[in-house]
Amino acid sequence: MDIYFTAQAFDCNQFQPIEGGELETAAAVIAPLRVEGTGTEKLKVINGCNLFQGCHNQNCFYSMAARERSRSVEKKKK
Repeated sequence: MDIYFTAQAFDCNQFQPIEGGELETAAAVIAPLRVEGTGTEKLKVINGCNLFQGCHNQNCFYSMAARERSRSVEKKKK
């Protein structure tokens, strides 16, 4: 079985360089980072964005701000 991966470059218009700041357009690349599997035929491809550390948009799936928000929500549930 052959599996091919490719990165996707685009202009992201949801980049937020400052928490609570204005949204800006920035060059972004979404690329596969790793493949997870359990030994079965199902594989999960984990993608990432080159802007994830500098983006404070909590609504963006790839941003660090969204990851931190989801962690704080999980802690509140416990």
